[in-house]
Amino acid sequence: MSDKPNALRLADVLQSGADDPMWAHHCEMSKGTCDAAAAELRRLHDENEMLKAEIAEQARVNGMGGEREARLMALNAELVEALRRLIDMDVAYRRGPVVEEAVEKARAALAKVEANK
Repeated sequence: MSDKPNALRLADVLQSGADDPMWAHHCEMSKGTCDAAAAELRRLHDENEMLKAEIAEQARVNGMGGEREARLMALNAELVEALRRLIDMDVAYRRGPVVEEAVEKARAALAKVEANK
């Protein structure tokens, strides 16, 4: 059995039949119709292969997006924990206006995280 896709196999049958005077004599399709049908089957096969390749590429890209999202979520969790520790340190060890400003920004960022859960 051939590995050739069915559309291409049928296109070959139509093409070779149209070129055979005996087949063409008994067939109700003209040579031009057979040629056009064979060409359309080949065109549709090519388009189908192109779409399959696009779907495979999109699936690959989407899969990568999931991995990237998981890495970003893990990084976000680490950053949230670091902000919480910074706030805890500020409460225990006041170190001046620069640290206080950083802590206030950390609190604002944590509030946004909590609001978006």
